[in-house]
Amino acid sequence: MKHLLWLLILMPIASHANTFVGNGGGAGDVELSVTKKQVAEAFRAIEKRKDEVDVEFCRCNDTFRNRSVCEPLRALNEKQRDYCSNALFKQAPEILRMVYNPNTVSFRWTNEEIRVSDRGETRAVDAVTNRDKREITLNLKRFLDLKQFERVFLLTHELLHLTALNGKAMQDEGDVGPFDGQEGGRRLLNAMGASAAVLQVQYPYEIKSYRARLNRSQSWKRFWLGMNFGVANMNDKPKGTFASEDFSRSQLTAHYALGDFVFAASYRLEANDKKVLGGAVKVEENVNIYSFGVGYRMFPFRDPETFWGQSHFLIQVMADYVKSDLKLSETFDLKYSAKTWGGSVAVNYYLPIFWGFWGYAGLSYEVHPYKYENVNVNYKSNLLSQYLGVAYAF
Repeated sequence: MKHLLWLLILMPIASHANTFVGNGGGAGDVELSVTKKQVAEAFRAIEKRKDEVDVEFCRCNDTFRNRSVCEPLRALNEKQRDYCSNALFKQAPEILRMVYNPNTVSFRWTNEEIRVSDRGETRAVDAVTNRDKREITLNLKRFLDLKQFERVFLLTHELLHLTALNGKAMQDEGDVGPFDGQEGGRRLLNAMGASAAVLQVQYPYEIKSYRARLNRSQSWKRFWLGMNFGVANMNDKPKGTFASEDFSRSQLTAHYALGDFVFAASYRLEANDKKVLGGAVKVEENVNIYSFGVGYRMFPFRDPETFWGQSHFLIQVMADYVKSDLKLSETFDLKYSAKTWGGSVAVNYYLPIFWGFWGYAGLSYEVHPYKYENVNVNYKSNLLSQYLGVAYAF
């Protein structure tokens, strides 16, 4: 088991040591990255069909027919539908340029409510675009609450605000072709955004769902609960007939993450039972350890959208309160107890699974020497622990 644990922990360093920078991404980063990919794939599919005469966009399909995203499309007449389709063809190259070139548009998260002025009134929105700064601001909570096709709709709408159609900036107010009235521009933008959002069903091999990436556990979660099981071995063989050289190990952990810094608490039980003196005496030892301390997370890889990009190391320094119980059983039981303070240093490597669950492997070096009174058991050596565990982050 020890060799497996060392391999799991050191393999990422050996294979990607030159990328040991960056962090694991913040809340919304994976969702935004996936949404940008889906927008790019939708407009790439649109651009590829610009010379096809029978292709039809800006029309809903059966999969989304009862969803609110289809409302802008259901309201279109044939003239508006043709205009919307032609606008998609015209804007596709500019949308693709913005999505693929990170220098053309910047994205900013906010936890504050976004309010905009609309015909003399103020209303709340999920996102707002600053055309002069070429910046899109997204409400983080609302973006995370949206379904994925709704994110595609929202992002397409906002990106289109940074483009010009027939020499005129695309905006919500005013007439645009057959989209007349004060909100003509908004109706066109909504129809184009809705068309991009539902296009995945029409071209499933070209516009991927990325469901696995969206369901993969994400490291930005604040609260972490975990458990692990392993072994703890003494560095040097302890003296005394009743002393144990190794222990089985089980642990419950709780973390609170503030970015890369972590506050940690745990309870672990290190236990051993054996028979000595030709089997005449049974020895049972239970070491209860209550720990609290701090940790720091390091992310070896750059891209939080990937499996390895969410994986990370957690280095912990803990203070340990130790309460140990020893029982010797022959024809009658003898019980002894010891208490002490100590400390431990641990290195864990976390790998994302799905829906908030993580697997991890760890090594811990424990320093808490103690001895029992009235029996020849004196632990002067330190322990090296190896373990495998599972955690849930929320």
